[in-house]
Amino acid sequence: MDDHVSGLADLNQSIERISQEVRAKLPELVMQAATLVEAEIRMRAPVDTGRLVSSLDAKAVRRMDAASATVQIERSGPDGTEHYAIFHEFGTSREPARPFFRPGVEAARQQMQDIIIDGVLAKMESEK
Repeated sequence: MDDHVSGLADLNQSIERISQEVRAKLPELVMQAATLVEAEIRMRAPVDTGRLVSSLDAKAVRRMDAASATVQIERSGPDGTEHYAIFHEFGTSREPARPFFRPGVEAARQQMQDIIIDGVLAKMESEK
């Protein structure tokens, strides 16, 4: 009985190639997901002067070992224009909470997962 298995080297090469292609695609997929989160937060943000909404930003985070992005409210200007977002989100002793950031993230959760999973699967399928 011959227990020799052939083709393992080719299989390993194919797996490595697909893995590299998927890793190369991940930053784009993560940024698409972050942009979706930003849009969901933006829709829920309170608007008075528009400064808070205009300070929302999705940014890619450059890391060698991972694909990541942040959705954030940019640093306050010299007059402290956007620092009040936290008071809307969590409330104060005089004002009730009017959350917009966390509900925006939660509303986008399933779609974020779908973007990344579908994108990875599509990339793997195209690399067969």
